[in-house]
Amino acid sequence: MLCVPLLLRLLWRRKGDGALLPALSMAVIVAVVWLTGWSGAVLYQPVAVNAVLFSTFWVSLRRPPSMIERFARLQEPDLPPEAVVYCAKVTRVWCGFFVLNGVLSLFTALYGDLALWTLYNGLISYGLIGLLFGVEWLVRLRFKRRLKQEPNS
Repeated sequence: MLCVPLLLRLLWRRKGDGALLPALSMAVIVAVVWLTGWSGAVLYQPVAVNAVLFSTFWVSLRRPPSMIERFARLQEPDLPPEAVVYCAKVTRVWCGFFVLNGVLSLFTALYGDLALWTLYNGLISYGLIGLLFGVEWLVRLRFKRRLKQEPNS
């Protein structure tokens, strides 16, 4: 059952759309389930997703532009230098989030309680993502306001 969406995603991906690594991580999980018959491997999918996201964001810090800068430039192609620095900081925050979220997801998978796994990975982690988006949005508004008030040097 897991193979169908995985194969469809691999077939319809565009070059450079970032779909290969997440699809490959899911392929490993599917292979483990198929080869060993251990369906519990599926519980590690959120761990793999967080690892892939962390890796992608971390690499973007080492090979700029940072991931958040890439997103920001979709709306504002001409970012001032201060905004580029801000975007790198936000990318680091997301890296920290993916590590924390991945560790908590790993704990729920290792603990073996399906209700706890479902609660955290199906609800709480998404609430935390939304909270981080919301807090960052408020901080960004404040940052933009401060940037407009400062005279250009």
